Amino acid sequence: MVIWDQWNATFKNILGHAERSLVSELRDIRNRWAHMENFSSDDTYRALDSVGRLLTAVSAPETAGRRKAENGTAAPAVRGNSGGPRPERLRCLR
Repeated sequence: MVIWDQWNATFKNILGHAERSLVSELRDIRNRWAHMENFSSDDTYRALDSVGRLLTAVSAPETAGRRKAENGTAAPAVRGNSGGPRPERLRCLR
């Protein structure tokens, strides 16, 4: 993730420790998705919540609001027979 790789050069003085923790969590989620690991519904909701928190922290509340609106429709798509979210739901984490 660009934010993780550029943290000291670009984001260290703008975002705090909590936001760096969110970036780390999202990086781990992205890696789990890339290696085709299954996600529970709880994992997916947490990922979406973390994305929203990070978007709010970087002053993108309209995007975070849209994510909250989509969050209500994400659950049925996630609870398929695959045991994990559809890849397109977490594509933004790549």
